[in-house]
Amino acid sequence: MEPEQLKRIIQGCLSNFCRARITALGDLDLKKVLRRKNPYLFRASGISSAAEMVEQLLNAHVSSSDETIFGNLFFEPICKAITKAPIAAAAGADFVMETDTTYEVIALKSGPNIFNSSQSKKQEDDFDKMQRSLRATLRGMRKQFIPIMGCGYGRTPRKTTANRRFHKLAGQAFWRHITGDPDFYLKLIHLLKEEPLKPAKNSPKLATMP
Repeated sequence: MEPEQLKRIIQGCLSNFCRARITALGDLDLKKVLRRKNPYLFRASGISSAAEMVEQLLNAHVSSSDETIFGNLFFEPICKAITKAPIAAAAGADFVMETDTTYEVIALKSGPNIFNSSQSKKQEDDFDKMQRSLRATLRGMRKQFIPIMGCGYGRTPRKTTANRRFHKLAGQAFWRHITGDPDFYLKLIHLLKEEPLKPAKNSPKLATMP
């Protein structure tokens, strides 16, 4: 992909990310967020005022929300635009990459540490269901089913967890795998360098707390 084409895709993804972020903040219900948090933990952490607690809550909520939005509206569209891979119809997968001998099903995540054990087990189950449904077809095509969790940033684990039934690629290794370019992750960073510094046009200003 030409640098200018990639730059235009990145610009579009960042615009979508910023709009979704502003919408999410506008829809935020502070009362609902407060109900899910442990007030004793905040007090034990040295927070002594309601204003401090609200600020900490909002920071944590926005950070978690941004991670999800960024994965959906930045990493995923860029992966699909680069690979031109078909979107996977099955639950638990985002797109498919095929060669003459392999059928790779990729579940895309922002980073490598977002899963707890139950979520990891569900991902394994989703991959297993896909493999069972495709077994006869892939056998006839003589293709190997390869389940992959791809992460937009982070480090690929050096050792595969013994009981994990899928591959895990993160950061540089993931981008190299889907593009064939070992420096693609650096190109993303370089092209992102100036875009976030540009204020979004017509973006509403968030009210500050007194």
